[in-house]
Amino acid sequence: MTERVTMSSQRMTRRDLAFLAICLALAALSVAVIVRYFSKAFPEASIDFRYTRESSRDVAEKLLAAQRVDVKSQKHAVRFDSDETSRIFLERSLGLERANRALSSDVRIWAWHHRWFTPLVEEETSVDVAPTGEIIGYARKIPENRAIPAPKRDALLIANEFLARIGVKDVALVDRSARNLPKRVQHILTYESTRIRPAGAPYRHTVTLDGDQISGYTQGIKVPDAWLRSYRELRSKNVAAGSIDMVFTIATMIGAVVIFIVRLRRNDLPLRFLLGIGVAAALLTAGVALNSMPSNFAYYDTTTSYPAYLAQLVILNGIIPAVGTAMLLIVVVGAGEVLYRERLPNQLAMPKIWTRRALTSKRVFFSMILGYALVPAFMAYQAIFYLVAHRFGAWSPAELPYDETLNTALPWVGVLFAGFFPALSEEFLSRAFSIPFLQRFLRSRWFAIVLSAFIWGFGHSTYANQPFWIRGVEVGLVGIVAGLLMDRFGLLPLLIWHYTIDAVYTATLLFASG
Repeated sequence: MTERVTMSSQRMTRRDLAFLAICLALAALSVAVIVRYFSKAFPEASIDFRYTRESSRDVAEKLLAAQRVDVKSQKHAVRFDSDETSRIFLERSLGLERANRALSSDVRIWAWHHRWFTPLVEEETSVDVAPTGEIIGYARKIPENRAIPAPKRDALLIANEFLARIGVKDVALVDRSARNLPKRVQHILTYESTRIRPAGAPYRHTVTLDGDQISGYTQGIKVPDAWLRSYRELRSKNVAAGSIDMVFTIATMIGAVVIFIVRLRRNDLPLRFLLGIGVAAALLTAGVALNSMPSNFAYYDTTTSYPAYLAQLVILNGIIPAVGTAMLLIVVVGAGEVLYRERLPNQLAMPKIWTRRALTSKRVFFSMILGYALVPAFMAYQAIFYLVAHRFGAWSPAELPYDETLNTALPWVGVLFAGFFPALSEEFLSRAFSIPFLQRFLRSRWFAIVLSAFIWGFGHSTYANQPFWIRGVEVGLVGIVAGLLMDRFGLLPLLIWHYTIDAVYTATLLFASG
């Protein structure tokens, strides 16, 4: 087996130099395409992060002090929220560039959601602060049977004063209602902006008073019902395509389990290698769970015991996923490795890569060069694919430079996992296992490569891209190229490429955030 790991000669040949030159040229050309076209194909939604998680808390607490709400003795949690429906409505209605201008000026759909609560106490308070520092949401959860005196002044005057305090201007009252609770009256006042009307939809501000106290405030786009129905119909096609593909993926996974069990009984699996994969998977999964615990507190249900909720987080979000991920990767990598080894005996054996002899070989060196060259090549391909597709009416959502990853203690743990898990699970299942497995039944190497590629590709069809099949075709074509590259260069370049591309995309938001 060691002979498969090293080259017969460590000297560079003309063929080796030509290969290096091709990889460097491919990378240079791809970088040029990325610089020129990537932002046009995937313009980012604009988020002006003038206020961080910490500084936005000061803004929220100033509002609470003005409202005479004392939260000093309560627990605090924060998460990052976004109104995805409004964002997609703007993107589809205005186009990405005009939507970005609206999102960077008047429309507020992102917020730091600060929450103060006491375990087993119904009453709680939350404040939403936009990354630009504006108050865009406020809520006090007050038991319905609590008596609150009626306002001494008109509720409209109190609501107007609140809007002025948080800097809301150019609005007109469009609706006013009241409802009787057991021991107080609740007033609801709805305003509409007279200055902005994004994509023709009303931009509304709603203020709620319980008795003489402000108990709620929201702002946002009133997305038309007709558009919502139309979009749900479009998304149902994405979901249907993903569900059909899931049948093939499950069948592939069942085949992998069967092969794993059979080869385990034959003692034909690299158990040490698989155990290392499992331990790494468990540690990374547990690290991600531990990392996200602070933001999970923002979802705590105050009707449940706080220690019980902590235990639930540890067990359901930490231990069970860690063990499950480890077992899944052990099975997938084990089944894929054994079929890959049999089908391509002259390629690098994955369990032998971490030896000194392998790591210093030309074959591993060239695999790394090819794997890293494929990263910009893939990004350039995506840009060109969607620029062409856009001309024919295709649509893909903007790639946001932010998600909940930044709201963690150690964001880079998420980057490590984002590269590790997809690379191993997808490359070993969709390439190393699926191609030889399907070839046995189909008796055709080409058919096996194409079918496995599009099963993998349409596994991504649940994304919001339209038409529903566009994402499956985009990724499926990459899968065909990946299958051919595996035949020629082995699995290692694909693992390097897949790990790096997913890690880079995840890390982009960290670099953008500073």
